[in-house]
Amino acid sequence: MSNEKKILMASGALLLFAGLFLLPAIVKNLKPKEAEKEDFLLARGPTVSGPGAPVDQTGRGASAPMPGLQPFGQVPDGAPPEHPPMDSPEAYAELGLMFFQQENYSAAAPYLQKSVEKKPDASVMAALGSALRRIGKTQEALKWLQESLQLEPNGKEALLNLGLLQQYDLADIPAAITTFQKLASLVGPTEMPDLQDNLAYLRKVRDKLASPNTTPDSITSGQPPKNTP
Repeated sequence: MSNEKKILMASGALLLFAGLFLLPAIVKNLKPKEAEKEDFLLARGPTVSGPGAPVDQTGRGASAPMPGLQPFGQVPDGAPPEHPPMDSPEAYAELGLMFFQQENYSAAAPYLQKSVEKKPDASVMAALGSALRRIGKTQEALKWLQESLQLEPNGKEALLNLGLLQQYDLADIPAAITTFQKLASLVGPTEMPDLQDNLAYLRKVRDKLASPNTTPDSITSGQPPKNTP
């Protein structure tokens, strides 16, 4: 065998030995890159590709996160706050009070009534009574204001609206005095500054009604104080 063939055979054996020795190290070095690729794909989440996918700088379809999907346990940025279900007493109360604040009492009353029919609440009943009084439904207003006071006897809003209804809509002066006296015992002088003036006016009207010389003109000649609650 020539020296040239011997050299080639020795070189081949050396290369084979080096390959067998270095192969595990090469494979070991490749694994982290594959793992990084796998972690990258998992971090991106579900993707879409194809004709509808975004186009990258190469002009080819690029993968993009699937719309509407979020990683488990995470809330998307800008998610709306939770609201009560539409068919719930809380939702009806919110709508009714919104219309009430806009002075749209005819629109407010049905929502407030649905709310209290589903879940009795003294404050919502007081608002319902006030709305009904303002649209001329006196007896319905009286019913809900009385029911509100059964749940919360010291409810200020219910007492105020009941007193106004008794004074202006029912012309029941003694009842109005009783209601406003109870309200006055619950509030400070700065909370309803005209309440005492209104009570004084009502007492004068009551005294005139009790006088044997009282006439309809003498009763109506007096005027309630300004800014009556």
